[in-house]
Amino acid sequence: METWPGPSRRTLRDERGFTVVELLVAMLIIAGGVIALLGVTDSSRRLTSNSERKEAAVHVAEQEIERIQARDYDSIALTASPSHNADTASPDNHVTSGSPARYRWNQVSGATGTEPFALDAVRGVDPTATTWSDGRLSGKLHRYVTWVDDAACGLLCPSAGDYKRITVAATIDGEGGPDKPILVSSLTSDPDTGPTEGVSDGINNVLQAPDTQCLEGGVWGQCAGSALGDVTTWFAYDTPATSSSTRQTIAGDHTTHPTVAALSALTCNLLIITSGCPKPDLLGETPAPVAGDVLPTLFDYSSEAAGSYLGGRVLQRDVGCSGTPSADNSKSHMWTTPPLDAAKQLTGAGGLTVYSQTLNGVSAGATLCVRFYDVPPSLLNLIASPPTAIGTTSYTLGSWPTSTAPVSFNFDFAAANVTVPAGHRIGMRVWPANTSGADIALVYDHPSYLTSIQLNSQ
Repeated sequence: METWPGPSRRTLRDERGFTVVELLVAMLIIAGGVIALLGVTDSSRRLTSNSERKEAAVHVAEQEIERIQARDYDSIALTASPSHNADTASPDNHVTSGSPARYRWNQVSGATGTEPFALDAVRGVDPTATTWSDGRLSGKLHRYVTWVDDAACGLLCPSAGDYKRITVAATIDGEGGPDKPILVSSLTSDPDTGPTEGVSDGINNVLQAPDTQCLEGGVWGQCAGSALGDVTTWFAYDTPATSSSTRQTIAGDHTTHPTVAALSALTCNLLIITSGCPKPDLLGETPAPVAGDVLPTLFDYSSEAAGSYLGGRVLQRDVGCSGTPSADNSKSHMWTTPPLDAAKQLTGAGGLTVYSQTLNGVSAGATLCVRFYDVPPSLLNLIASPPTAIGTTSYTLGSWPTSTAPVSFNFDFAAANVTVPAGHRIGMRVWPANTSGADIALVYDHPSYLTSIQLNSQ
């Protein structure tokens, strides 16, 4: 009988599965992955928590800003100046240690500007830090109210304290950040202040300004008499009156428009060539518009002129206001209305607001001469058919603005009523008198600088 050998011990062993060593290695790998996952999760949780902390602090600080802003403007102040804290982590570290104390509102590295505190010992806000809590987090609130001096505001802001800055610094207790205080700041102005000239529907109306004084019979008083009659307002445009009866969009910087003098005798003569004749700019009844929320660029209307100024055109000094202005486009500027639909009987009373500054920002007085004209219907050749002067006025300011600001005044340019016929135009020419201490720049045809003329009629 045939027999077969049985299986040996070696062949009876099953080699499938893992050894203990392999299991240990696998467990270590899995454990490492779990630890890494937990680390990432914890880091993400900490980042989320830090963001939530900042958001909570910002919310509390904004609420405090709104609470202070709701107070009467005069009481938006501190009862006393905060004290300097040498701890760089403290918000009070940005309070100067000198006397009187000031606040370093711009805490960007390298910034050195400081502002004085707005103080009212009776009605102000206590500067002592207070505790805040939203149920989960807590910290301290530090309050600072300072005066802001707007150096670019010119005559609109004559005092050192033009408006107030409210700053609230919120700190957060405990670990987890943020390490630095959360700062929220807001500017606030006095609601009872405004332009010195009157405003009607957002448009300057110097004749209706309560502070405007008129000389009547040798006595200064309110301008009720001068304000009688219908008032028409025209805005100065940078559009030639010969090219359109409506304002045109300004394309960019350009040389001075030839509004009072011919470019040359060859291009403006008494025959048929009128291409070089002077072309007054347009006066229109609607102000320069704003496209959406973006202000248009302020362009240079005298790009060939030397000197520093914000924009608009330069006017060099010329003759006195009683003289005949030079036929020089660099020394005077002229505007005209479109042809009148009906005759207009002017009373001689009016008001003018010009946005202006001295050239190069020098400190000087100036006299602005203003002459009005009955302008013929056609503007093709004002050399051959010149306009007729109907009255002159002037305004002297002992300290002309060194940065662009409104100069407003009322006037009487004629002793009796003057009628401009239908189809004719009303013209206005301006120039600085030779007694002025500096040349000037005029800014107009821009939503922020609405140079305008108002004339009364019956």
